[in-house]
Amino acid sequence: MNSILDFINERPVLFFRWAIIILAVVAAFVVIIVKKVILKKPNKNSDFEVVQAESYFTIEDQYGKYVAVCENDFYEFIEAVLEDENQFATLTAPKAIRGVRYIQACLTNGKVEVQIGVESENKTNLYYKMCSGDEALIVFKDFFNGNFILDMAQYKPVTFC
Repeated sequence: MNSILDFINERPVLFFRWAIIILAVVAAFVVIIVKKVILKKPNKNSDFEVVQAESYFTIEDQYGKYVAVCENDFYEFIEAVLEDENQFATLTAPKAIRGVRYIQACLTNGKVEVQIGVESENKTNLYYKMCSGDEALIVFKDFFNGNFILDMAQYKPVTFC
């Protein structure tokens, strides 16, 4: 401790120069963090990055991501969505099928909100429709089997506040 105090007493100008440099560096980091985290504007449209190609379907919920080999692999995820508004399920294809890369579902006010990720021009746009649990299961099943045909008249763009 005495060595620091001795240094300050012997060379106050040098000490203050270093203190100013350290404060400037800390202030620069604070500015960077504020710009990236606090002042980041929310995404009000439905544009997302394109998902990397894989070699298999995956099913995902808030607990993890799993390989989906057959329809039975995602049935329990849809059932969980129908029982709890805090649950979601996302079925992602290895690559876009007729422009659709993934389908996800969650329960909202007693109805299932099915969202689809449509890839185009190096971005993915998100659209939704409200439906019953049975309809949601059909959408997931058709998508998994490669039979899903997108009818944009049934879907609306997802917007964020």
